[in-house]
Amino acid sequence: MSSRSDAHFEKNPDPSGQRRSLTRVRKRDGREVPFDVAKIASAVLKATAAAGEPEERYAREVAGLVEMALLAENRTRSAPAAARERSGGATGEYVPSIEEIQDLVERVLVETGKASVAKAYILYRDQRQRVRAAVSVENVNLSGEVRVRDAGGTSDWSKGRIVAALMTEAELPRGSAEEIASAVENKVFDSGLSRITTGLVRELVDIELVSRGWTAALLRQEPVSVPRHDLRRVLAGLPFRTWEEEAWRLAGGPATNSPAAWPGQLGDRIEGPVSGEILARFTLREILDESTAEMHLSGDFHIEDLGRPHLPLLISIRSELIARGEPSSGAAFALLEELATLTSECAYGIVLEDPGSVLQPLVRGTRAKSPLGLAAWLRSAAAIARASRRRIDLGSPGERFSAFTVRLVEELALSSTGGPFAPRLFLDSEECLALVRESVEIADAVRRLCAEGRIILTWSGEAEHFAAPGCRRFGREQGALAASGAVALNLPRLAKQAGPWREDSLLELLSGSVQCALAAARSIESARSKWQRKTSVRTRGTWSIVPIGLRETLRFLGDGEIDPEQGARIVGFLDEAARRFASEHGLSAVISPFFGERARMRFASADFERARQLDTSQGELFAVDNVSREAPYSAGFGLSPVYGRQAGEAEAELVTTLPSGALFPAPEPGSSSNLSSSQNLSSERSPTDGRAPWETWARCHLRRNKNDRDLLFPQSPPASGAAPTGQPTTKNPVRG
Repeated sequence: MSSRSDAHFEKNPDPSGQRRSLTRVRKRDGREVPFDVAKIASAVLKATAAAGEPEERYAREVAGLVEMALLAENRTRSAPAAARERSGGATGEYVPSIEEIQDLVERVLVETGKASVAKAYILYRDQRQRVRAAVSVENVNLSGEVRVRDAGGTSDWSKGRIVAALMTEAELPRGSAEEIASAVENKVFDSGLSRITTGLVRELVDIELVSRGWTAALLRQEPVSVPRHDLRRVLAGLPFRTWEEEAWRLAGGPATNSPAAWPGQLGDRIEGPVSGEILARFTLREILDESTAEMHLSGDFHIEDLGRPHLPLLISIRSELIARGEPSSGAAFALLEELATLTSECAYGIVLEDPGSVLQPLVRGTRAKSPLGLAAWLRSAAAIARASRRRIDLGSPGERFSAFTVRLVEELALSSTGGPFAPRLFLDSEECLALVRESVEIADAVRRLCAEGRIILTWSGEAEHFAAPGCRRFGREQGALAASGAVALNLPRLAKQAGPWREDSLLELLSGSVQCALAAARSIESARSKWQRKTSVRTRGTWSIVPIGLRETLRFLGDGEIDPEQGARIVGFLDEAARRFASEHGLSAVISPFFGERARMRFASADFERARQLDTSQGELFAVDNVSREAPYSAGFGLSPVYGRQAGEAEAELVTTLPSGALFPAPEPGSSSNLSSSQNLSSERSPTDGRAPWETWARCHLRRNKNDRDLLFPQSPPASGAAPTGQPTTKNPVRG
């Protein structure tokens, strides 16, 4: 293959440096049309994709070599014509035929060592030839009396079109396709109809396929559609399924303020659900194998957002990668344009990592509490998120930007922008400690934002760093990351299969479930590689394995009692299995508490229906936590309330086996009725005052650094009555 650049092929494909005239090409029907080298590249690219080796650059190079050969032939044939022109004779231009061009393409593919691509190109060329022959099938003399209506208008009846469709879509041999088309044509003409829709024609074709035993062909050409009843339901403002309606209700609907809801999960009330349903059905029938699709449909696991299989759930990118020019106020606002572009390339949202390096100039140029500067940027980000229905969140600014982090927390605390589109801050543990030391006011602001779900506290290990939901950075990795997808596991169903007190059996079932989930992920990744969607950034993708119903599972295993240590073993096993099995599939995977909002509702509803159909009065599994159609399973790492434990204490013990992660969702206030009075929470604090997220993180941090106990849980205020700088006022100790 030539090593010339793409630009050279486009601007100067003739090695002599003189571009000769080659303006037309002769089609098979004798017409001459303008010559377009891009069409050659497009055909070669399709062949490379069919061979599993999509290479756009290689396709352009092949097209360039073919054009060079055509130009050389043009020079050879034009020499006698030029002599005739000088002597006053007739002139002529070499006009290659389509067949000549295709022959050249085949030769170049073979000579450049791409035998598999050449084979795919030859097969495609042969198929197109057979289809053209099929379209020319002569219709009976009644053609023209029947008109066929489709979305684009009406046209005369054509038996040949049915034959061509059966050959291309159902991959039938020509003889069988003509036989089925003739049978359909006879039924149409015998009916006496003068107008017929393409939908009815397809139904008649399906009947003939079934009657002749062509079931595989039927599945290949079966349309993906939505019943009219379901469309009327969506137009009335209802989702497709009952469990989705309950999920909307519990999350507060499309205008929810729930911090757990992802805006992309809510979508538009009409266009989003309809298009998503069509793509989800396509994914289940076309991309996933039958057994994997059945596991998803039956509720053994849930593949998140099948309605957008071509998009990752989330993109996490460092601000420096998309910033323009040197850091300045203008560059900070220009960053919003790049973020707006990225929102179209993911399903749920963007996390902007290390925002301090780009947004810090907004702090320097404005006073605290000013409506301009950083506050204006946050409002603009929320507006873009609302318009695109994708969240725009912020990662930890970094220890270098401690002053910026303080100002950011202040602005978030003062911001009146609420709802699912308000920016959230994923705050690292070390930076959180620095904020606690800053002042009592900042510490209280952090606690309040944690309770509102606008600050999500994270932790990282030595080998990996939490970047965003479903995304981890390793070492000094700098590139963009993507949460490629998520598969939620129905843990209560597996626990029921294993039986009470059978942790070993549950772990064995979990191993098989994780492998099946990652096989589904591999199928979707393979389909994405064939689609070759152009994106503005290259990302390293990671799949999330999401535990659903962990609380219910532990209660079932423990006969009503929740053992956080047992939960830690299960979570640690899941994390290890996900990483190990993912590497076998050529993927990357982590355990994540995010992306499970819809799955928790769907699993509870599916298990309720299964128990009802079995007439077991919901069975012993559901008697544990009184689960019903309307009560979703717990999500992620949520265990509270746990009897005898302070709020978040169980979660703190649960996540000890994970090297990095985030405390999500926020634990509920827990019971402490069996603790001594010295261990109880302060009587001045309401049991629902929203401090659970902070206290959970504090207990998690204490497991790693015991020296911070006095800072996180001060025993009592100093004698003067005022809290020292950096230590929030608390009257009673809390067990860590």
